[in-house]
Amino acid sequence: MKIAVLTKGYSHHKYFISQLSNSFEVELIVKEKKSISPPFNTYHPYQEKEALYEKEVLLKNVNVRLADISKTIESNNINDNVVLLSVKNIKPDIIIAIGTGYIKSPLIEICPSGFTNLHGGDPEYYRGVHNFLWTMYHKDFDKLLVTLHRVNKELDDGDIIKRDKVKIRKNMEIFQFRSEQIKTCLDLATSSISLYEKNGEFLSKPQKQKGRYYSFMPSALKEIAINNFNKFISGGLFNN
Repeated sequence: MKIAVLTKGYSHHKYFISQLSNSFEVELIVKEKKSISPPFNTYHPYQEKEALYEKEVLLKNVNVRLADISKTIESNNINDNVVLLSVKNIKPDIIIAIGTGYIKSPLIEICPSGFTNLHGGDPEYYRGVHNFLWTMYHKDFDKLLVTLHRVNKELDDGDIIKRDKVKIRKNMEIFQFRSEQIKTCLDLATSSISLYEKNGEFLSKPQKQKGRYYSFMPSALKEIAINNFNKFISGGLFNN
């Protein structure tokens, strides 16, 4: 069974791919180098702590190179012809997208039954980007989930294969959340791929409703979301 992973190549993505490769054959990694920049400020100081924490806790301060894990190509656009031909050439059984931009039909059609996306939220309520922050902003803490879903032409709209809650610990700080989120993503992916090997396909269910689309979160709103999360943690309103 051949797996291709499409990614931005951030530290938490490197952790996911390296761990996944310990259990399954990752035949190809595609790194999308460019990201969309919103016309307003989205920076918050917690992001520096987040980056340092992920390098220390997830990567153990090791300089992980995607090319050391598997054959890797880089592109500014996940939908360009170089990506299309490279993915088509390996004839993957499964494609996993994590953190990339919008994926268009020609790429999806290479592997329509096995093309999946790891979404950092509940797509029936939160589609788009910065999902966990928007969930916190709305104090919707029971929806701090990650979801593995099929990829179709509509953004974050595909049938749901599996989803699970992110484990929240007592005294957790916001810069630690994404590390727990990616660990849950890894659990979802490994268990779902194991079932794929057993059944010969992904078992999935259509989404019951189409979640609202959310774009980048401005800095000021991030501060509100983080304050909401801190109050939630200090109140102990979660399962340890």
